[in-house]
Amino acid sequence: MKKNPLLLLLVLLCAIGAAAQGKKLRIEGSISGLPHVRFVQLMYTNQFSITQPVAIVDGVWSISLPVNMPRLALLSFISDEPLNHSKDTPIYRYNIPLFLSPGRITVQTKDVLARTRIEGSEAHDDYLKLVAAAAPYEREIQRWRELSADSALLNDLPRQVYIGRKVDSVTAVFREQVYGRFLALNIASPLTPHILSAYWHLHGDPERMLQFLVNLPVKYRYPHLNAFRDDLQKFARVSAGQQAPDFKLRDTSGAEVTLASFRGKYVLIDFWGSWCVPCRLEAPNLVEAFNYFRGRNLALLGVAVERNRSDKGLWLKAIREDSLPGTQVSDFRYWESPVLKKFAVLAVPQNVLIDPNGQILARNLTGEHLWAVLDRLLP
Repeated sequence: MKKNPLLLLLVLLCAIGAAAQGKKLRIEGSISGLPHVRFVQLMYTNQFSITQPVAIVDGVWSISLPVNMPRLALLSFISDEPLNHSKDTPIYRYNIPLFLSPGRITVQTKDVLARTRIEGSEAHDDYLKLVAAAAPYEREIQRWRELSADSALLNDLPRQVYIGRKVDSVTAVFREQVYGRFLALNIASPLTPHILSAYWHLHGDPERMLQFLVNLPVKYRYPHLNAFRDDLQKFARVSAGQQAPDFKLRDTSGAEVTLASFRGKYVLIDFWGSWCVPCRLEAPNLVEAFNYFRGRNLALLGVAVERNRSDKGLWLKAIREDSLPGTQVSDFRYWESPVLKKFAVLAVPQNVLIDPNGQILARNLTGEHLWAVLDRLLP
């Protein structure tokens, strides 16, 4: 949970520049046939406001704001009567994705909100093409996830692992055929910074990601993307296919533990912290996955990022509370730990899977992706 361009790029791309002095965007809209829709508002995709609600007067409205880089937002239409027919869960807002970019955008709405037409934004046009290309893959992923949620299969771990592998496989194809293909063919698109983050978020290949960043037009080389590129170069030295650097730390009893002592086994190195809420939330998934796969020559080595030795009690308490298995170690040097620097760990939770010969197989495995990769790679 340290500020890190590698893992927080999505947040940066969504949140950056609300108050920055960027170029101007003006959105001009017209609406007819929907008398109860009284206001429009721009929202981030996380539902935080970009603007205050703007009144629709005589069927027209407009919003002006600075935009220093293209970013995805929601254009929210607000009604004083429900927009659906459900008495139990009435809906008073209807959100339409809109890619914001400097210039002038026109929005035309007639009778049906879902048929709203948006013109004047190259970024938005590219976004609609991307959505269309992604739709078949998203439907396939949704189909498998609905099957996974079937009550008859909830406790069938082998079947859940099989479904997880299917989702993981479709996601990988989706990443390369939609996001990777778009970046390869449209690197000059104003949508590129957004797609870069989406590609990386879906476990994109570091070397290919670096190539995309190198080819990025100068006008899109925002400071946070330059920092991301620098960190990615460090990350690539300890990515899949590279030899894992050895290290030596002490376990809960004070005994010395080396990574080399695990040779002959697959090792999942789990970087976490007793203070890290996302780490603690991911712990049940990690524990269940390890217990399921430990019979396939898998060892778990937890490396705790703790502030100082006075926090040892908190570390041991977290291990007990989360029932963390395997070997747990720490040097209590927080972000100055040489081990973190060796593995280019700039945030937690994060993990690294290593084969019996000490070669890195994969990184940053969480949720169903952890299960799918372990099932695919372990003997």
